[in-house]
Amino acid sequence: MKKIITTVAFLLFFVNSSDAYRYAVDSIPVNLRTNASAVIRTEQMVYSLLSPGRAGLKFKKAITLMNETAEDERVQYVYYDDFRSVSNIKAVVYDSKGKIVEVLGPSKILDISINSDFVSDARAKKIVFPLNKYPFTIEYEYESDLKGIINLQSWRFHESPDVSVEQSAVQYVIPENMNFRFRERYMTGKVDSIFSEGKKIYTWSEENIPAIKNWFFNPLIMSRSPYLLAATDNFEYADHQGSMKSWEEYGRWNFEIKKGLDQLPPEEKKRIHDVADGISDKLGKISALYKYMQSRTRYVSIQLGIGGIKPFSAEFVSENGYGDCKALTNYMFSILKEVDIESHYTLVKSGDNRDIITSFVCDQFDHIILCVPCEKDTVWLECTNQTKPFNFLGSFTSDRSVLLITPKGGVLARTPKMEDSYTQRRGLFNISRNEPVTGEISVRTGGSTFDKMNLGFAGKTETEIAKSLALSLPFGTYEVPSASYFENHEGNQYSVMTYSLKIRDFIVKSQSRIYFQPCINPFSYQPFDTINVRLFESNTERDSITYRLPVNFEAEVVPMSVNIENRFGKYRCNTTVSPHGALVYVREFVLKKGIYRDADAKELFGFLNTVAGYDQKRIVLKKKQSS
Repeated sequence: MKKIITTVAFLLFFVNSSDAYRYAVDSIPVNLRTNASAVIRTEQMVYSLLSPGRAGLKFKKAITLMNETAEDERVQYVYYDDFRSVSNIKAVVYDSKGKIVEVLGPSKILDISINSDFVSDARAKKIVFPLNKYPFTIEYEYESDLKGIINLQSWRFHESPDVSVEQSAVQYVIPENMNFRFRERYMTGKVDSIFSEGKKIYTWSEENIPAIKNWFFNPLIMSRSPYLLAATDNFEYADHQGSMKSWEEYGRWNFEIKKGLDQLPPEEKKRIHDVADGISDKLGKISALYKYMQSRTRYVSIQLGIGGIKPFSAEFVSENGYGDCKALTNYMFSILKEVDIESHYTLVKSGDNRDIITSFVCDQFDHIILCVPCEKDTVWLECTNQTKPFNFLGSFTSDRSVLLITPKGGVLARTPKMEDSYTQRRGLFNISRNEPVTGEISVRTGGSTFDKMNLGFAGKTETEIAKSLALSLPFGTYEVPSASYFENHEGNQYSVMTYSLKIRDFIVKSQSRIYFQPCINPFSYQPFDTINVRLFESNTERDSITYRLPVNFEAEVVPMSVNIENRFGKYRCNTTVSPHGALVYVREFVLKKGIYRDADAKELFGFLNTVAGYDQKRIVLKKKQSS
């Protein structure tokens, strides 16, 4: 086992001449080429902790780009700032046989500012690898000196579904007098550890991780991909010493970092009282002040100060009207404090279906929200979005553990779950044999689907909405002449999108018949694979679409009525003739959340493909015979 340490450290240097063809594409196992846009040949990090606030890092990565879908991998960035230096960058390109094509010199490695999308004192080394005939391999390595540490850098062994991994390894070198802690998640390999010259050396390696197809749902293997968290009990960041012995102590450090940043200018205080003093209800007062905050601010990512950890003051946001999640949340905290409403700056791990490991104390967070305790319930505020409803978090931060930053220290809490996602469509289509089919559709959404609609359409003009729909709807050649969007923010939030359509290829016609598919949002066929899957939330779709038939045409064939219900969900569809001779297509598709393995997964695929099959059934119209 001791040999692993030597091998991992050695691999952080470029291959020597005797191993010059180790990146030949033919040497990649067949199972790692399947479904892969790229294959990580090796990715390694050696992290050497020197003190609670200093560390050295060596990194190396080689990745084979299998085809054009891996084009983005040709550009790699190595970031640095006042707290992280970068040196000894090397980069090489290999052809499909593993032969060196080019060694990129310093002139090919650009030094750029990364201020284009946010305010930052950070810069980056940008490596643009030249395009070669696919497949080809790129390799780069560098060293960093870290001056300011909260966590030791964590390590994910498999991050992208369409990228396979031949080998991924990480090594931590820790002074013997420092308490090193780690948490393994979904690992197959075991840690290798030795003591040497007053240091503890820990090494992990994972190998042969295949790529996965991109499915409608989340493959269980991706939600459980191996990763490693690492931390020490004590840390130091920009001369601010802290402790991670408990969530309480880590929260206390965060509280001290933002102390004194809640002061507001006198004119701001007056505006706040003008908004709030006439409202007696606490919840109504919080809501009014939240909308006030949204009306006066915009989100700008800021990575200044002590590494982007300390928020800009409430006074800065008041005067400038912008800030990042830290600054805007602190601003809202300060607004509520001015009217004697208690709230808590709150650390959260953002993203769909993300959560922290509460039993392992370390900085697992990347976003800030605000928690406002109330008598009957707790209010949660997302302060970076000008269109989010009051007390609505969305899938970005809902249903997960968070850390409240209180005067007494950190307190774990949990954000509320969202309601189940649903989509309700109602529509009227005019079927014409010789003209484009026209239609009017209304779509109501709730839950995470509403959240996506809010992100995509809230605050947009009718022209912007129509343009977006013209690029995203599941029709062939079509136009969107008009569109409107509305959100209800009271009670259970929902959205309503209404738009008109003109579709040129909705029907297929013969001399005496017309064919069309009545399901306007069909589920796609899912070829069965031997994967286990996880559905994180339940989802419901309900459609009611009326089709006005052209003069002198009547229904000859309509899809049979279907009613299926099982442990995965249910599917119902039915087509009837209305009293006025139109056809009314009604459909309901419910998919339940859950984890499905082996035989259950195979049955789930069977159910989904049954749904896809019925969704693609056609209606056939024929000419009426002359009387």
